Amino acid sequence: CSSDLEACRDRESLVGSLAAASRWILATGAVAGFLEAVRFLSKSPLLLKAVTRLPICLSTVIVSNLGDVSRRMRAGVPKIGGRDAPGGLVIRGFRGVPPLRPRTRASVAVLPYAGTTTLCCLCSAGSNPRNAGREFLELIRDELDGFK
Repeated sequence: CSSDLEACRDRESLVGSLAAASRWILATGAVAGFLEAVRFLSKSPLLLKAVTRLPICLSTVIVSNLGDVSRRMRAGVPKIGGRDAPGGLVIRGFRGVPPLRPRTRASVAVLPYAGTTTLCCLCSAGSNPRNAGREFLELIRDELDGFK
């Protein structure tokens, strides 16, 4: 809904809450616990499905930083202008986002490649989710432009 985007426009509050959440994640080792729980649940697809359907909020926004995907090429691929060019086809960039899960409002992927960082977003907020995703990315872009 539009109130979610309004909360994102309050830069001080948003940055403060992200910083607090990041400190908590680092201090508690929550990532390791989360990954261990997912590993355990993934052994039973029915259990994993049941847990992800519980009426609790596991995350409001999923953010995935995939790192430089060119490092994952399996063979020595030639480059043209700093970009991978398998078979002479120049890869200009990568796009994609993790899927939205129940009760998750947005999924954002950070994809650095060839000196450029691409942000992709899938959003379930508002009456027009496609537009809400664009608005959310514009807010992020505006904030990033402010750091230059």
